[in-house]
Amino acid sequence: MGQKIHAVLCRAQSYGLDVVKGRDLYDLEWYLDHKVKPNFQNLGACLNRIGPWKDQNLKVDASWVITEVDKCLSTKNFETILADIKPLIPASTFEKVESKWNLNYFKNLFSKSV
Repeated sequence: MGQKIHAVLCRAQSYGLDVVKGRDLYDLEWYLDHKVKPNFQNLGACLNRIGPWKDQNLKVDASWVITEVDKCLSTKNFETILADIKPLIPASTFEKVESKWNLNYFKNLFSKSV
């Protein structure tokens, strides 16, 4: 779970892109739906090694994750994210994902689950 949050926050920046991979959000949604809690120590260690927070010795907790994921997703185009996931999942599943995925959906999911 921690590494999936790291992927959402950092993967695109590692490649010089301003996108979030749909598959990362898809996996993250599964973790959140199944009440899996992130290992904040593991996430902090990953963030300290790779990405925009490298070598900053962050204090990572639920509040930090909720704030940073919200900031990250608030600048993303969900049509692009959905286009990324569309070829990877069945059409019936995609229709369900497409109807609910937006910034508010993920804000609520994170605030309830992390």
